[in-house]
Amino acid sequence: MKVKYFKHGKYFRLEEFLRSTTAQKLNIKLEPNAEQLENIENLIYFCLDPLRTYYGKAIIITSGFRNEELNKAVGGSANSQHMKGEAADIVPSVRTENNFNILFNLAKEVDFDQLILERRYDYKACYVQTWIHISFKKSGNRRQVIENLIANPSRFPKELLPKYPYKKYIVP
Repeated sequence: MKVKYFKHGKYFRLEEFLRSTTAQKLNIKLEPNAEQLENIENLIYFCLDPLRTYYGKAIIITSGFRNEELNKAVGGSANSQHMKGEAADIVPSVRTENNFNILFNLAKEVDFDQLILERRYDYKACYVQTWIHISFKKSGNRRQVIENLIANPSRFPKELLPKYPYKKYIVP
């Protein structure tokens, strides 16, 4: 993909938003248009770079931009902000529960539309996968926070559910 101009952030680059093992496996080309590129720049400038500065350690983007084909392939929401370039799923470079909590709480200090602490149970590895979804819109950011959104709840061990209580609220 040839992009004439993209304003990289202090810590994040466009390539991180376009990296996808699922897209590679399925030979899906990720080519954001001008509006999607602008949205990615805004996400970097208003959310990710400030968050990385506050956190003081590396943050990894595990899912960035998705076109419609990739979004369907990964089971994303039909109206996913990832398809607009407005969202990224992130993890701390050292994935501990404490680091997730620190990163999640620091994310409440930056400008954002939606902040979600998501979890899924990995049966093959017998552990809870965790990631943080953060999004930003040009205008009308809701500052909505959802803690412990369980992906595929029917496949999540019921005995673990009390450990991850669901909460939804707005941060002023």
